[in-house]
Amino acid sequence: MRLLLKGLVALTIVGSATISFSANAYTCRYRSSAPSGLAGKTINGSSNATIPVPVQDTAETGQVNIIDLAAYVECKNDNPGTYTDHMDMQRASTVLSDNFDVRVKARGVEYTVPFSGSATVLHLPKGGSGAYAPIPLQIYYYMKEIPGEKVAIKKGQVIGSIQAHKYSIPAGGAPTFVWTFTAANDTIVTSGGCAINDGNPIEIDFGSVIQKQLSSTSATRSVSRYIPYKCRSTSVNMGIQLSLVADQPSFSSSLIKTTNDSLGIKTMRGSDQLIPYNSTIRSTITNGTGGDNFTFSLLKQEGSTPSTGAFTGSATLIMSAD
Repeated sequence: MRLLLKGLVALTIVGSATISFSANAYTCRYRSSAPSGLAGKTINGSSNATIPVPVQDTAETGQVNIIDLAAYVECKNDNPGTYTDHMDMQRASTVLSDNFDVRVKARGVEYTVPFSGSATVLHLPKGGSGAYAPIPLQIYYYMKEIPGEKVAIKKGQVIGSIQAHKYSIPAGGAPTFVWTFTAANDTIVTSGGCAINDGNPIEIDFGSVIQKQLSSTSATRSVSRYIPYKCRSTSVNMGIQLSLVADQPSFSSSLIKTTNDSLGIKTMRGSDQLIPYNSTIRSTITNGTGGDNFTFSLLKQEGSTPSTGAFTGSATLIMSAD
């Protein structure tokens, strides 16, 4: 469940790869929406490639994309006046266990993962425009409607791969290559969960905060909120874990980052602190429902004077089976 955190510090007087293949083939490149620094970058030849992709986190049921090449990689026919170019997928796999219902979709056709066989990924026809087009390939899983397995993913970790081959008509040939996908960000994914806060964003508003009253150690500005959990089935009775996914400020790995470089947000459930990526709290679902009281506190960097003005922050609360 996405947390939306905002407030105002007021000064008051009173209180890529462009993957270039050999002649008579096609060229692929990172799109402008690719992870920072990768847009337009290239690698030459038809060798294997490592492709960083952002990984989505979610706490809701439905489809969860792990790899969406269409959002980040595009290709074009280098010689559309003469050749038709193809890319066919032979294998696909991810690091996720059998507890995750993983699928791969190529050109709108869905297959189970791990995949072994032949599936057309790319078709760049003779007589086409020769313009770049997104690669229509997604790897994703379907969230189950009860809490399930949790997997922590670290930036740079291998999260999946495909083996494919390319060929041109009439040139022929079928060079085989492997694209290995790595995570462009830290995140936590879970194979299943129940609705948190009825599926609605949790908005925490700190209001107007007096600059000089902010502390680096004590919670001088806090907001408490009861957050409910609800499963579709009233027969769910089990222990659960709750984890937090959020960027952290440069001055503390235990807080949620805000757009004010000198401010972070501490998350507590009673005496237990929920630290992004590095801690969990335990709770229970009884007859399909549950919930906990959380406290969100605004802390400043030690020795700093936070700049005035509005700020925001965001985090995701993830539910998994205990």
